[in-house]
Amino acid sequence: MMEDKELKLEEEKAELEEVAIAEELSPEKDVEETSTEPVEEAPADQKKKKGPQVLLAKIKNCRGLNLRANPSLEAPILEVLRPDNTFSINKKASTQDFYSVEFEALPGKHISGFALKEFIEIISK
Repeated sequence: MMEDKELKLEEEKAELEEVAIAEELSPEKDVEETSTEPVEEAPADQKKKKGPQVLLAKIKNCRGLNLRANPSLEAPILEVLRPDNTFSINKKASTQDFYSVEFEALPGKHISGFALKEFIEIISK
């Protein structure tokens, strides 16, 4: 029975490692091309006076997406977002390649971090 639990844990760990690899390697671009520079802001006269723009989103084209502590592929993984999860995006705090994401992991437990834009689909504006 203990061996079954250990085997299951090893399988889950291997699946999470596969998810991390799928996130970090994209056929569309090389990882070295990834930029963590903030997106340029509009000139002051073109800025809206609203608060941060928050969008609802979900992941696309992968089984799981790493939510990272910082907008970098080397940053620690805080959580793995699943295809059935929805989460909010703060566009103002996002960078060129990463969205700033807030995810409700458990009722009342929110986790904030960064996830690669190429694996995220906006579902409401």
